[in-house]
Amino acid sequence: MFNQKPPTPPVASSPASSPAPANQDIYVMPEKFQSHKAKSSSGKALIIVLIIFILVAGASAAYFLYDMWQRNQAAQELALLQNQNENQNMPPFNEIINNENFNANANANLNGNENGNSNENINNGNENANGNSNGNQNINAGQPAAPPTVSSDADRDGLTDLEENIFITSPTKPDTDSDGYLDGSEVLNGYDPTKVNSAKIKDASAVQVVTTSFAGDNFEFLNIKNWPVSPISASRQVVITTDTGEIIRISVKDNPDKLSAANWYLNLHPQTSLSDLKTVKADVLEGIFSPSGLEAYLVNPEKTKIYTFEYLLSDVNEFRYPAIFNMMIKTFKAVNTLLAANCLGVFCQDKPCGPLPDGGNSCETATGVCYEKSCQANADCSVGKTCQQVDCLAGDAIAQAKVCK
Repeated sequence: MFNQKPPTPPVASSPASSPAPANQDIYVMPEKFQSHKAKSSSGKALIIVLIIFILVAGASAAYFLYDMWQRNQAAQELALLQNQNENQNMPPFNEIINNENFNANANANLNGNENGNSNENINNGNENANGNSNGNQNINAGQPAAPPTVSSDADRDGLTDLEENIFITSPTKPDTDSDGYLDGSEVLNGYDPTKVNSAKIKDASAVQVVTTSFAGDNFEFLNIKNWPVSPISASRQVVITTDTGEIIRISVKDNPDKLSAANWYLNLHPQTSLSDLKTVKADVLEGIFSPSGLEAYLVNPEKTKIYTFEYLLSDVNEFRYPAIFNMMIKTFKAVNTLLAANCLGVFCQDKPCGPLPDGGNSCETATGVCYEKSCQANADCSVGKTCQQVDCLAGDAIAQAKVCK
């Protein structure tokens, strides 16, 4: 019993050598789980493509918006440049009373072109004148223009050097005739600065009387002899051209509201203070100067007419003839209300006159037309004028006279 050898343990069979039981199940992973890894990779790729598309679209949109902004800026700059060029190219003419289109800060384009190609019989030596008055102007209705630069006045006598040449006064001696008065002061007060003994400026060799011959509302004033005057009958206006190309324009306006000259101006320039206006008087007319001194307005005693004076500067923008402009204004007379005593030449009465029941004489206040002077032939008249016969009243009788007209 004790000497028996233990039994040999059975040897395990090899799996390869052991057949599978006939009824054992075989499990296979479902197909949807087998492809999960591949689909996950495709989803990530799609997300990446979508992100790239969004970035590209965003960049394109940003570029488009930036391009549109640049185009808009360029268009605005071009429009601004064109507007500036248009403003700079507007010619310097200013019709300040009728047909106004006022802008509070200027640049009001007034198309008041008047082409007065008229055969006017005006006492200025320039008959058959072509008066082309272009009404395009930069008007600053709200802000009155500042006083312009006045041309050189070497001797500071109130006459510019250009005016000294016209009146033949000394450009280096303030009182040419040594009478104790400055040359400019004498011109402004109606005296000849080259002669003593109170010689009148109307008798100076450089000036002549201009009298209009419109259908009505005529006037007269002193003008420089060689400055052409163009009448425009339709607008009751004359246009004077200076030696250096500036324009001086004198017009008659109806005044239905019977405004004073100051109120007329303030209606056009409401931001101007009354204290900025300087008063002026001419014959029986009263009025004002604008703050710039380039405009003046006179009103008749009945306040039915306004007489406007405009000095239009050239491209140089320099006030070259201020004393002469003032002389024109201060010697201005409305012919329809002209008294014989105020006539600078030959007076032609327009209404009968004579003794009054109270002992007075209506001839003392008779009105009429004033002509430059009497004559016998054309040679007696200034250049451009002719000797003509006119019918005038003398008291209550008609008399004929020959005058330069």
